[in-house]
Amino acid sequence: MSKLPPELFNFVLNELRSGGDDAKTLFDLRLVSKPIKQITTPLAFKGVAVRASVKSAEAVSVLQDSEDESLRDAVKEVVFRGDERVVLREGNAAEETAALVKVFSGLAKFPRLESLQLDLHDQYEEDRAESGPTSYLRLQLALFESLTTNHPPSLTSLALNNVIAKPDSIYTRDDFKVIFQPLQRLELSILSEDPDCEGSYAEQPLVDFWAKSIPSIIRNATSLTSLTLRSTAQWVGAMSFKDIFLPELSELVLHKFILEPMMAEYDTVEFILRHKNTLTRLELSSCSIGGGEEGTPMPRLWHAVFKSFEKELVNLKEFVLLDEEGGEDFDERLMYTVLLAGDGYAIAEDEIGGGEEDLAALESLREVMNSRNTFDE
Repeated sequence: MSKLPPELFNFVLNELRSGGDDAKTLFDLRLVSKPIKQITTPLAFKGVAVRASVKSAEAVSVLQDSEDESLRDAVKEVVFRGDERVVLREGNAAEETAALVKVFSGLAKFPRLESLQLDLHDQYEEDRAESGPTSYLRLQLALFESLTTNHPPSLTSLALNNVIAKPDSIYTRDDFKVIFQPLQRLELSILSEDPDCEGSYAEQPLVDFWAKSIPSIIRNATSLTSLTLRSTAQWVGAMSFKDIFLPELSELVLHKFILEPMMAEYDTVEFILRHKNTLTRLELSSCSIGGGEEGTPMPRLWHAVFKSFEKELVNLKEFVLLDEEGGEDFDERLMYTVLLAGDGYAIAEDEIGGGEEDLAALESLREVMNSRNTFDE
């Protein structure tokens, strides 16, 4: 150790940690000597993962209650893993939930915690439940409730993935909304029923969740520089953007949004243009132009959207347009949809008049982006 400069040793450890599977090595190195322990501890405990099990939750609780302040100070990121491989069985769900609630109620014990990521169960099962909410929805609400009791004040980044789209009073409560006020980065991924389910979009709970619950959250996140909104299944055609303005927003990512101007309150394009002075990166993934009910003319075409971006978004330097699979197939990226009574949104099968101008407008927008980036270089 005496022959190796500390800055070089730090570089080696950082490279080791970035490898992903070398956490055990970092913990082993802490046992070598006190100087090495001082260097490796911040790296070994920088990121903490907790799974939907009593054993995992109790391990994190031990860390939270540790008398070694350096361990708690080292934690900057907490990730909850509740994916499809973790099954909450009804028989022990209450015990697991209680253990996890204890962890999330104590996140403020990590005084330097900056990032929190909740990867909730990624299969929508609410409509299959025969006796009220599933254990996954109960866990989701319990974790959100625990965050309201003693949320970490240093948090700047929050990702809530696979949030079950069921309205609840917690989303409009002040003690929940205050969590989002200091955030600089927010990612929301909303889980709903499979779009092939007939009449699913017409279900009022889903409509209300996007129209009321999500806007209530974002309206309070006024410090955001980056916002990501994703729908895992259904297209979003009725999110209210009323009174939402994020004065420092530089990056916006939208997945499965309908760009439909039928009502100003729900106009996604107007919301984007509202941030023309700060927006530098815009990503639209599997989004479409909506024309209302089947048989009505499209009130706005893709080329009109691209031209408005080119004219109004004067600071935009990166524009990404992707299809459902993350590719750049022309037909899939420039989708038009109609609203079918009882069935939800569907891709328009008829040829769209004026749609032949879409590709040229997209290429023009890309040329503008390229010229801005070239100028900066």
